[in-house]
Formats: sequence, structure tokens, C-alpha cells
Amino acid sequence: MQAQILVILILGGTYFYGFLQPRMDVKKCVVTAGNVEVQSVFPRPVIVVPAKIHNPTKRAVKIDEVDFRVFLQDSYMGEGKIPAMVVKPGETREEKIPLKIPSWELLIPKIMSYLENDAMDARVEGNINCRTFMGIIKVPFVSRQTIKLKE
Repeated sequence: MQAQILVILILGGTYFYGFLQPRMDVKKCVVTAGNVEVQSVFPRPVIVVPAKIHNPTKRAVKIDEVDFRVFLQDSYMGEGKIPAMVVKPGETREEKIPLKIPSWELLIPKIMSYLENDAMDARVEGNINCRTFMGIIKVPFVSRQTIKLKE
């Protein structure tokens, strides 16, 4: 009887470790954002965020979603989501994500005022989300850069 319980515990532990460990590797992934691209202002503003997700581990990592918010000069510009993906060991995936802008009318004057500067600070912050049977693992990240507007 004790041998059967021991076998069940070993098999259960092995299954639990095998299922959970790859998900825990998501905490080692690194998200960075490239320069926020203002692709057009008129007639409709189009802003794109190039994002890179790097997996430094020796196992593939399944990411269910990456959600992020973009700030220019500490002003909220919009948000976006990167859909589910698998990042192979040592791989860096790059995605170009269009922003969801809350109000175009409020955004246009901000963009126009920034275009008068030589550079502006950009910040992208968010979470890498990974679902497990024990809940959602959220790994926060912040990426900062200075965008040069004039050479």
C-alpha cells in the first residue's frame, strides 16, 4: 500500500513539475520595445510599437498574451496586446503592434507638440501573461528609450 502511494506521489510530482516548470520559465523572458513609430499623423494617426521578446532559457516558453501601455513624455498614448506565441529556446521574437488610442482628438495636439522637440522620452510598460491551472502568472516589464526626432 505504501509503495502504491509513493508511486502515485512520484508520478503526480513529475507531472506537476513537467507542466509547471515550462510556465515558470516565462519569468526569465525579457521584453523590450524599440522606438515608438509615428507612421502617420493625418488623416488618421497610426502609431506602432516594435516589441521584442527574448527567451534565454533552454526550453520553449508559451506566452498567452503580452499587454502593454505606451507613454510619451509621461503622457499616456495608448495600449496594445501581443497575442499568444511560443518563443523557442534562445530565440528573440519581434512583433510590430499597432496602438489602441483612446482619443484621436486629444492625441494629435500632443504628437504635434512633440514634433517640435529634438528628442522625447518613451516608456512601454506591461505584463507577460501566462495561464496555468493555478492561475495567471503575470511578469511585469518596463522598457524606456529616448526617441530622436531630429538628426
